[in-house]
Amino acid sequence: MDSNSIMQKITEEFIVETYELLDIISGSILDLEKTNDVELVNSIYRAFHTIKGNAYLAGFTDIGELAHKLEDVLSIVKSGGIEVNSELVDYYLNSTDTIKIMTERIESGDETPVDISSLLKVFDNITACAYQADLAGLQQEDTLPADLQPEEEIAEGIEVECDDQEQDGTHVFGDKSKTDDFLGSLAKDSFRPLRILVVEDDFTSRQLMVTALSRYGDCHVAKDGLEAVQAVIESYEKTPTVPYDLICMDVQMPNMDGTVASKTIREIERGKDIEGTEFESVIIMISCVEDPKVIMKACYQCGANHYFVKPLDLNQMTRQMQKLGLITLEQSCTSGS
Repeated sequence: MDSNSIMQKITEEFIVETYELLDIISGSILDLEKTNDVELVNSIYRAFHTIKGNAYLAGFTDIGELAHKLEDVLSIVKSGGIEVNSELVDYYLNSTDTIKIMTERIESGDETPVDISSLLKVFDNITACAYQADLAGLQQEDTLPADLQPEEEIAEGIEVECDDQEQDGTHVFGDKSKTDDFLGSLAKDSFRPLRILVVEDDFTSRQLMVTALSRYGDCHVAKDGLEAVQAVIESYEKTPTVPYDLICMDVQMPNMDGTVASKTIREIERGKDIEGTEFESVIIMISCVEDPKVIMKACYQCGANHYFVKPLDLNQMTRQMQKLGLITLEQSCTSGS
């Protein structure tokens, strides 16, 4: 299947799923002002999260951007920073109708753009007001390197150096005899196929990632953080061990999110005395979220090596894989040809 056929299939799936999610959202929003139930808010949030991810990956950035703003405000609602009122409900109903119109135009082939600037401005203002005090408190509470400004690093991603290393980059094992055989089974070869785990709750996103990464090796998938942790555990139970070289982890997922899953995987590696060495898995977080708090949590508390913001630039992903030592320059050039 060529790239055009893949994108056509993704577009068709996007249209069908978006209509289904908008129906769910419309009914839920009408009930939201009456009940303000936590599960109801979560349901709407998950629906917009899925629309957002699908839209970015399918190339419909306007829909993705609007869904992103709607999701941001719902995050604040969930945390108690905003109370739901009739005005907010009206904005959400208007936005839902707008996304439906945009989807209908995609389906019919009508390329006439829909002006969403006023809606984006409304939600930007809501978010800015709600986060102002919260971010001020965050800057005082979180411990980060003095010269790091997360807001300025988002576009290209954030690389994290492991703390568990000497200045020369050599890891010090607590008990070398306990790990010699284990590490021998993990000896990395730059030219062998990679073992890759794609962790993503959205089908379309998983499909795109697997299609892009399968040229570098064997791709497995997990639909949430729990499945990812189980896959990692099982990889170490095989004889010989077959741990993952690369784990691409979505941040926001049901059951267990990407930050918790990443931290758990690092704890598993710590128990095997390979955390912070060349033998640990490379974890790349991939999300639409641009909130600096999420960036810091993902990279500094959970041990991720890099963070990409959707829509994912696959060429940039390839360059980063080369920089992290996962693929060679020759492989990188071949994939881009």
